[in-house]
Amino acid sequence: MKFNKIAIGIAGLGLSIFSISAIASPNGVYVGAGIGQTDTDYTVNNQNLNPGDRSDHSGLGWSANVGYQFNPNFALQTDYIDYHDTDFKNINGVSGAKADYEQGSLDLVGKLIYPFGNGFNIFATGGVAYVHLDRNTNSTAKAAGLTLSDKDTVRPTYGVGAGYDFHPGWSVLVNWSQIPGGGSIEQSNYVGAGLTYHFG
Repeated sequence: MKFNKIAIGIAGLGLSIFSISAIASPNGVYVGAGIGQTDTDYTVNNQNLNPGDRSDHSGLGWSANVGYQFNPNFALQTDYIDYHDTDFKNINGVSGAKADYEQGSLDLVGKLIYPFGNGFNIFATGGVAYVHLDRNTNSTAKAAGLTLSDKDTVRPTYGVGAGYDFHPGWSVLVNWSQIPGGGSIEQSNYVGAGLTYHFG
């Protein structure tokens, strides 16, 4: 699967560059940011834009988070993920008519952590996400009477990842998360790498 291959590649690159002694992350507040690959499953069929063409539904995205680690095995965290735009053209068979989808999500998750004692850890997350989708059409589409409303919904979210505490207060991590489709939102994936700073 494409996302699994990307995750393995990022993990191999990100974790191999750190070879200094490991130091465990302290409990307390932490913040982080990351960059990676996103994919949203919007198509001309499930958006009632057929006939038409889709492009750029998979590409670069970014994330930011803040959390509180209660102990070595549990934290609460909120994440914002900005997904790569999905673009459509010639929607509903109208030449030059375009639609642009811009999606972001804000979640609250519990984070279960298993530390290995040498600075490495694996983790799993689960919780709920508020998803907002901006759906915009160009002037050609609007002239043809094609307008789209924005969408908002709350969906479950879950993910897995691995981290390495490479310096006092600093960690590098790789992670994958998914928001399953439902309501007006289609399935969305994020896989990336990032840095976290622990205040403690």
